[in-house]
Amino acid sequence: MSDITPPPVVQRLEPTAAVKVSGTLWIVSFAAGLIATLFVFISRHDQLQRIRELVTGLEPKEDVEVLGSLTSLLFWGSLGALVLIIAIEALLVHLMMRRHGRTRWAMLAVLFLHSGVLLVADTLVVASGAEGIYVRLLLVGQLTLAGAGLVISMLPAASAWFRADGIAGRGFTA
Repeated sequence: MSDITPPPVVQRLEPTAAVKVSGTLWIVSFAAGLIATLFVFISRHDQLQRIRELVTGLEPKEDVEVLGSLTSLLFWGSLGALVLIIAIEALLVHLMMRRHGRTRWAMLAVLFLHSGVLLVADTLVVASGAEGIYVRLLLVGQLTLAGAGLVISMLPAASAWFRADGIAGRGFTA
């Protein structure tokens, strides 16, 4: 019985501890980002007023309707970009957990884009002063957790799981 033919049903290869930790860090990062987005949404009236004052200071002679539209565009565009980045990262993590190791490089590029979106969102949608500190901490925590998840997914133990052939017990001879 030394047949090395693989079984007809391929058993799912369990992720290594590094891959599980990486996935968990990414999921917690998504939760932090969505909680921050929820807090910003709840306090949107104050933020829209702050952005309106900022825009009015830049163009004091502009029509009120134009300023209102620009204010809404800046606020909802920043918030939408933050949610879009979270959705893209979630899709990439889903692909990564299905053993598509090359998506980790796309995740690195999206993480750099995420940091740019975070800077814009911090400027436009996060309240200044003490009232915005919790949202700011959540957003920075999200980026930090995502970065840690990406670094852990690049470790040799995780890379070996992505390169494995996926058949448990393959090559075993009795």
